Amino acid sequence: MNLLSDFVQMAAHTYIFHPPRPRPALQSFKFDSHNVLLRTVTGDNVHCKLTTPFDTPCTISSYTPTPKLLIFLHGNSDDLSTCAAYSQWLADTQNCNVISADYPGYGFSSGDRNTSEENMCQTAEAMIEFANNKLQHPIESIVVVGKSLGTISAIYVASQYYSANLCGLILFSPLASGIRCVLSTKIPLRFCKALDYVFAPSINRIGDVECPVFIMHGINDDLVPIQNAHALVAAQKTKTYYPPLFVEAGHNDIEAKFAPLVIGGMQDFIRSCADRIEDKERAESAYTDSP
Repeated sequence: MNLLSDFVQMAAHTYIFHPPRPRPALQSFKFDSHNVLLRTVTGDNVHCKLTTPFDTPCTISSYTPTPKLLIFLHGNSDDLSTCAAYSQWLADTQNCNVISADYPGYGFSSGDRNTSEENMCQTAEAMIEFANNKLQHPIESIVVVGKSLGTISAIYVASQYYSANLCGLILFSPLASGIRCVLSTKIPLRFCKALDYVFAPSINRIGDVECPVFIMHGINDDLVPIQNAHALVAAQKTKTYYPPLFVEAGHNDIEAKFAPLVIGGMQDFIRSCADRIEDKERAESAYTDSP
């Protein structure tokens, strides 16, 4: 089984991870008021960018928090340059600060074609630590947003013990697992279940997520079949369920075709998550104050 896992990880480097080319040299990276390098636990330097709504005068060194912070984990063929407009769209439509980062092997982040599931997840962990310790955002004020390939690390980081009080998790076109992404419509489900662990086993992790989960997926998605979203919804805990949004779209056009639905859906979800946190805090305070 280890040989199979090693083979899949090696194949992933070749066939799954496709950072935009050419990549800039890490030596040319310039720290400024919105761009920093974060260090992961295994020593990679990953480029992290702060995006603020409507050009709000807010910087990393002179940071003004918004009530909620979005941590955005982008898709496969993007980096921080190509998804800059998307990050700004998230910040503007949700009126929230956004931090996004490139995985090792992408953009200014270190590594040359060494992107893996492991260091994608380590990137998300470094972003949580940066948000908590540098930006002083408590975990209760953070919403993690994953898109396509980025849902792997989004679900991973949301499923960890330190994210037990995470405000919410938003998933665009999520993968249930690597095998389900590629073969869910081609082989029997029992074989998918047996091979889920090999790469990106989000289906096995989402049951450990404690916060509400909002899933959006295109019914006509031919890259990540919608069966992936259905499987993730079914695998959630009952308490984390939030009505998913399934629309007549493909993989990359949900936001363009259904902008009002998507924007309003995210706003309603974040508001619902905020209300949940406030209700929980009130209940805890009442219990503490009771004689």
